[in-house]
Amino acid sequence: MQEIDFWFIWDIFRKKWKIILFVAFLMGATSGVLSKLCLTPKYRSSVSLYLGRVTENNPLSKAQMLMSTQGNMGATIGSELNLGSQLSTDYQQLIKTEAITESVADELAKQGKWTNDKKYKVKAKMVKATRIMQIDIDSDNPIFSLEVARIYAKVFINKTQQLLGIQNTQIVEEPVAQMKPVFPILWLNILGGFLVGLLIMFFFYTAAKVLDRSIRSSEEIESTLNIPVIGTVHEDKDYALEHENPLLFTTKEDSAQDRSQLAEDFRVFRVNLINNRPKDATEGSVIAVTSTSAKDGKTFCTANLGASLAEAGYKVLLIDCDTGKRGLQSYFGKKGEKGLMNILTDEIDFEHAVKHNLNGSNMDVLFCGDQSLNSANLMVSPKFKKLMENIKKDYDYVFLDVSCHLGTADIVSAGSSADSVLLLVRSGKTVSSVVKQTAETLKRANLEISGVILNGVEED
Repeated sequence: MQEIDFWFIWDIFRKKWKIILFVAFLMGATSGVLSKLCLTPKYRSSVSLYLGRVTENNPLSKAQMLMSTQGNMGATIGSELNLGSQLSTDYQQLIKTEAITESVADELAKQGKWTNDKKYKVKAKMVKATRIMQIDIDSDNPIFSLEVARIYAKVFINKTQQLLGIQNTQIVEEPVAQMKPVFPILWLNILGGFLVGLLIMFFFYTAAKVLDRSIRSSEEIESTLNIPVIGTVHEDKDYALEHENPLLFTTKEDSAQDRSQLAEDFRVFRVNLINNRPKDATEGSVIAVTSTSAKDGKTFCTANLGASLAEAGYKVLLIDCDTGKRGLQSYFGKKGEKGLMNILTDEIDFEHAVKHNLNGSNMDVLFCGDQSLNSANLMVSPKFKKLMENIKKDYDYVFLDVSCHLGTADIVSAGSSADSVLLLVRSGKTVSSVVKQTAETLKRANLEISGVILNGVEED
């Protein structure tokens, strides 16, 4: 389970910032458009009233006077504050009573300008530490809000005189028609949509990363299998694979492909492979390359690893042992060309089947040949072993492009005649449990994986 911290979130943003910001801006723009099209704007008109003292004949006034005669000046001030606080609550409740709302409705009906179903919302609040009360009227029409605010001020003053005995209440701030709506607040909705977009994308990528069980780094492979990664091939989104010629290395001088990051990855891979070769080796090495599943880039990596060695002056042979996909043959040959299977059935000899100097390089290729034959039986036969022994005398490196082991038995058959086996793992695709299963299956067949190729690694 990955630990979610600042660097975890930062890594997500660093790699996916374009998509995250695009979705966030899209959500913000959508929120703004929907606010304009779907939400009814509300306009506010406010009136401020100064609420005077109650008259002496009112019970509240008598209570206040009685309290003042029973204590000193400090007690009198305290009692006035307490009474003022109580009155503030009374005023805010009074504004919502039927006595006032029905009076307001009657006044609106007398004007005859507004329908009875015209809706509005009223709010009252006291300005802190004062006797000033502000009444806010919200509706979908700024003129209607203005009229209701005027009527509310008039009705409220009359009712407070009748009910509370307040004679000197007066308007300190007349209501005005506000043409700018108080709802929706467009910029706030756009900002909210933007932030929601950010949160959704971060949640999505965080969940995807936490739940991801695929292998993405060399450290994960080495900790899972205890097998070294001898080649790391980065993902190059600018590279367009040519189906007719997938090789990064050409015979042309100063080729752009020769100087690409992908080409440099294979040159580093080449050095690691050469260094792992036994110092006392007197003949070439046969290396079987397989992967856990199809479309991991096995044939592409095998061909370019061979081409990088050929560039350095080594004599290289590629052998297509994948009778199902026939990747090397689809890249460099034609349908129906004879190859390995035809050699093993004595239909043709090696010299007439092999294609020399592929694309002018120091690399040869031997296609799969007849697809109808049982490849697993032929590659485990003494003839195949003998062929490998003879080939090693003429080549420095022989690469067997073998089909994915979970699909066929070819890797077990061909691998038994190879000096080593390389397992290709696709970063972000191959699951660690599948890699373990592959290693265990090969081990039961007495085939040890000597190294791992990690393909498709994302650039930091």
